[in-house]
Amino acid sequence: MPALRSSTARLLLERVKDDQRSPLVRQVAASLDAESGRADVELAATLLSLHSDDAADSVLLSHLQRLIDRGQHDQVAAVCMHHPLLLQDVRSRSIDDVHGIVAEIRGPRNKCIAVSTCAPDGNNQTRGVSETSDESMVASVGRVAQKLGFLNRLGLTGLSNLEFRSLLESCCLLVGATDKKVYSAAHETISSLLGSFKGLSKDEQRRLWDCVRSLVQFSDVAYKTIGFLLWLSWVLSNPEIHTTILADQRYWHSIVDGLGRGDSERRKASLQILKVSVAACVQDPALTSIITSDSKTVPADMFTAPAAVADQYARFSNVFETIVLGRYLNQVIECEADLDFLASSQSLVRPVWLYTLLTCAFNPKLQESNRRYIGTWVMTSKPRIDDIDVYLKFFRQAFLPWVTGGHMFTSTLQRAGDHGCCEHGDRLARYIAELLGSTPAVADGVVGAILDSVLSRQANNFAYATAYLVEGIRQAYIASDSLILSSSQLDSIARIPSWAGLPEVSRDYIVATSWNLSHLYVQRNGELHASETVSLSARKWQELLERSVQLPLQASAHIHGNIASMALEQSNRDKNESKAIRKVLTTVAELEGADKPIDALQLREAVEEVFESADYLEYPLSLLTVLPMLVPHRRLVKVALVESASNSDLDIVLTEKVSSLLELAQKRAYLLAPIITAVRAVALQIPESATILKLEQAVVGLAEHPPGLTIDARLEDAIIPLLQGLDAKMSRFDYRFYFGRRESHGFAALLDLMSRIGAVDQRLVRHVVDTVLQRWTAQKIPAPSVSSWKTTLQLQVLLLGLEQYLPQVDHEEAKVVVKDLYHNLSVEPLPRYRYLLEWMIARAYIHHPALQSGIFDELRTRDHHSNPKFLASLMKLGVTLAKIEGSTEAFALDLVALFVPMAASSKVVIRHEAQWSVPNLMDLARERNWTSIISNTALTELDDFIRSLERFGDPPIERQIDKLDPIKDHTFTHLVEGSWHELDHVEQRQTSREDFVALYAKDLASLPPSCMPLGEAMPLHQTVNTQATEPKFPKSNNDKVSQNITAITNALDSTSLSTTALQTKGAAYLSSTRTRHNDLLVIASLVDNPYNLGGLSRASEIFGAGTLYIPTTQILSHKDFTSTSVSSHLHFPILPLPAQDLAAFLAKKRRKEGYKVVGIEQTDRSVILGDKECVLPEKCILVLGSERAGIPAVVLGECDVLVEIRQRGITRSLNVQTAAGIVLNEYARQHAIKR
Repeated sequence: MPALRSSTARLLLERVKDDQRSPLVRQVAASLDAESGRADVELAATLLSLHSDDAADSVLLSHLQRLIDRGQHDQVAAVCMHHPLLLQDVRSRSIDDVHGIVAEIRGPRNKCIAVSTCAPDGNNQTRGVSETSDESMVASVGRVAQKLGFLNRLGLTGLSNLEFRSLLESCCLLVGATDKKVYSAAHETISSLLGSFKGLSKDEQRRLWDCVRSLVQFSDVAYKTIGFLLWLSWVLSNPEIHTTILADQRYWHSIVDGLGRGDSERRKASLQILKVSVAACVQDPALTSIITSDSKTVPADMFTAPAAVADQYARFSNVFETIVLGRYLNQVIECEADLDFLASSQSLVRPVWLYTLLTCAFNPKLQESNRRYIGTWVMTSKPRIDDIDVYLKFFRQAFLPWVTGGHMFTSTLQRAGDHGCCEHGDRLARYIAELLGSTPAVADGVVGAILDSVLSRQANNFAYATAYLVEGIRQAYIASDSLILSSSQLDSIARIPSWAGLPEVSRDYIVATSWNLSHLYVQRNGELHASETVSLSARKWQELLERSVQLPLQASAHIHGNIASMALEQSNRDKNESKAIRKVLTTVAELEGADKPIDALQLREAVEEVFESADYLEYPLSLLTVLPMLVPHRRLVKVALVESASNSDLDIVLTEKVSSLLELAQKRAYLLAPIITAVRAVALQIPESATILKLEQAVVGLAEHPPGLTIDARLEDAIIPLLQGLDAKMSRFDYRFYFGRRESHGFAALLDLMSRIGAVDQRLVRHVVDTVLQRWTAQKIPAPSVSSWKTTLQLQVLLLGLEQYLPQVDHEEAKVVVKDLYHNLSVEPLPRYRYLLEWMIARAYIHHPALQSGIFDELRTRDHHSNPKFLASLMKLGVTLAKIEGSTEAFALDLVALFVPMAASSKVVIRHEAQWSVPNLMDLARERNWTSIISNTALTELDDFIRSLERFGDPPIERQIDKLDPIKDHTFTHLVEGSWHELDHVEQRQTSREDFVALYAKDLASLPPSCMPLGEAMPLHQTVNTQATEPKFPKSNNDKVSQNITAITNALDSTSLSTTALQTKGAAYLSSTRTRHNDLLVIASLVDNPYNLGGLSRASEIFGAGTLYIPTTQILSHKDFTSTSVSSHLHFPILPLPAQDLAAFLAKKRRKEGYKVVGIEQTDRSVILGDKECVLPEKCILVLGSERAGIPAVVLGECDVLVEIRQRGITRSLNVQTAAGIVLNEYARQHAIKR
């Protein structure tokens, strides 16, 4: 076509006289207008190429510029491609136009420039297009975007130095424009310039650095991202960075800022910039000190070895990428050795990079498991303090906010003997103490940072964290005479308890610790050097110790006052609480007066008054724990019963208040022990009080909703040992001092009350049994393992109720109960509940031996495949009943005969239970000389075979702990402490034998008999821990650290570390349909796993991608590729594209062929796949990240659009094949080909 057009133009000129040729060319050029097509323009250009004419050339150039301004870039580019001279003229004119527009913009810069990229001080102010912007300015902005877009389309190779500098200068300004089209085009132009021109001069590099610095320091994320991408393009294309720039500390601070505050895109760019910059530095010995550690223990010759420095920074980059960008816990754990090395004196990497990495690792957006692992590493390692300011900044801004997070404390609460403990809190206190003791250089700064953080954040602080931080300071101060706490720091600690939000025990602990530290300060330094506050606090410590030894054995904070009451003035609320407590105590004293007559009406008024106060004060702990002393007082109940026929209504009020306290006890565990203990004492001494005391509500309600300690109460419990540890005389400040008896005492009182309630009211026993049993029998099928209403306590109450109910009923009623128990056993999945149900059934058979034959009916009629767990339970029950004294030989023979076929059942549960049961029955038969069994050859042979099995001598733990002897084990001790509690971990033990012993020791009067004896103490047994634990660091941490440092040193000495990053993101990035989309190119050059590449081939072909690019076509014959690709690779083009050529390939496709590059990556500029903002371009190149490093920064810089897949679950990423299919399907949906 160009040859034909040239022939036509030549023929036309030949037919015109020489003097008419110029007018003809001018006439053709002048005829060009908005309606002219490409052929018209081509003809004019061809005529000019054959017959030069300046006037016509100027007209043609002007027309082409108008086309460019209208966005008809392809038409102009097509014309220029066949006319090289015209191309140069058009490009030069466009560059001049851009320069002119920039000169026009420079004046009123505030109207269309957001970032001043040429300010030498980098002090940028946000500016935007104002409402008063004139039309010419808006038009200029639109024109410059079109000019730059055309230049990028045309290509920028072959520019003169003058054109290069002019365009670079212009774009350095325009890249800060407010208009997105302008700054995006300017960004692309600068990237093209940098790719086309090597060896930038000092001035050009300085200009670029000023531009980049202004952008990366700007607040808007879009400009920051452009800044880092330009910076990356610059250093990759011109790695010989000028020394004056590398010597500028702002250069390195900007990289630190990119790593610390950027999204994944900016962080990847920053890592690559860091590696290139380090490589440039190590070539100049004068610059080496900028990037190497000041450690004096590093051999001097290491500073002269560029490879050593570069390798260590490369290794740091890998670690950063793995921990911050990769985020897989197993890979993070593998970085432990590198972290130890980076924190050691052998590391050449400056501390700022290590602490930047650690700061990023504590980002709340990262997985909690990773943050916890890094936090544990920090607390078990020694800090690098060759840059104290950097360390303290990390400690203050990153470590403290993480380590004081509430979830860290609440998730590590444990029981330690008779008190609680917080593992994280104790670890934090030890870490602070060791840090202050082992690194005195940072001690003052660390204490200052802690106190500043605590005092400045106050309400935002997790209150309990403050107590452990103060404990760490106290431990360090006591352990080291050289540690100095200033008087002002002690004053700061003394101010902490004044917060309104501090819980009671934590406040008392901090008050006491403040006094204790002040006392030690005065001892060491004398009172002359102490402030007035410190001196007063020191005296308060002595007063506290004197007071503590004078407290009675059963002292209460709510009656005798807490520690803070010695230091802080009571608030109005505290005064009202104290007044109400005094009213309760006064009324109780009157009730206990010797035979003093009491007026029922006055009693009612007193009860109502204190409850009104409690309601007004929202039932505070201090008042609630003393209210059960009054309601239900034994004498108060007696008066209410006597006066029930009068108009005093004392019985009605008393019933209402007891009910209110029982309801509150379901939510406030500290109220359980006092109210249930009081109800039990009165109910068992005054049987007719059952209605007033709401016994049914007490038993059934609390059994269904047993209270547990709140998180706050458990945290307070964990602080108590710290308080008692201040001095041996502080032992009186225990759990009972603050909260009364533990809730476990209340559960013991509840169970004991239920065990005796039959002697009080047999009808009440039946009602409790019916209520609980019907609730369980009516549950939906399949029964849930865990439910809000199902509790172990319910079944314990039911067991005690049945023990009193079954002996009183006839055979038929007992049979109905057993049937309901069988039903519940058949549907219940939770092992602990099944155990208690089996216990009840066994006791039912003991009380009604005639029912025992029913177990054979159940065993014979049940299909082995319908409910194997139920049959296994029946077999266990059968063996249990056979062992009971009085059981017959015939019963055992029938039972073992049923077990024989079951020992060969196809159901594993049934087969195993039968195989365990047969030897048990055979042992019993030998013990009791049941000849019909022990002389049976078939049974003895089966017994011998089972005993020969390997697992017989090593039974699983479940078989060891679920044994039941319904006679010997029928005790409270086994009920509340038996090993059956370890069958699962749904609930914890709620009480203990010691609680029953303590309860019985308080009983002053004789009580009705219990249906269950206390039993002997349980032998000590080892708890089975089936809970998953997080990886912990070894106790010999110093040895481990030394090994890690040695391992990394040897690795660095032996060979240079590969700079390939570990996995940073598992994403997936594609799109297509079954009908072939020739404009959709899928790039898998970064994927190296043959199995994944085969899956990508399959997905790409199915969704109709035009071409798939892979690292090498040799992979097509790999067995893993073909196993997943099936025949897909035979049905569409698959071409080679090495990863190192990817960036250049994308740049060419974008600029020469108009493709848009879509990468799939999670960054600040990513759009969510499927949202309306996520429009995938039809002419699309989709880039898939590698399994390890995702999409590298240099490729991200070529991406026009970044997308990510919305996730609902918590798994971090999809497999690349799966994710690719999702994006390919979305592309196919958006660009469905209509037939």
